[in-house]
Amino acid sequence: MSKPATQTKKSIYGVHPGVLMTQKWVAELKEKTGRSLEEWARLVKKSGPKDEEARRKWLKEEHGLGTNSAWLIAERSVGKGTEADDQKLSNG
Repeated sequence: MSKPATQTKKSIYGVHPGVLMTQKWVAELKEKTGRSLEEWARLVKKSGPKDEEARRKWLKEEHGLGTNSAWLIAERSVGKGTEADDQKLSNG
């Protein structure tokens, strides 16, 4: 007997834990720091150093961010790292 058309088969694949961790970090960033990822990226582009490595250092020293947060914000400010928090990955 076949399954009713309204039932869908659950995928055997899940979102990689690293992607989920990044998505959670992005979602909680504003609550933890007072700025969203987009707001941090704009600040870094406007007021921070030009070089990605210098931006990481600046975020840690001037804004008290941890290594991982500084790394991800600096990376995003130069247009990298977007694949790790793509909401489409977790929604289907």
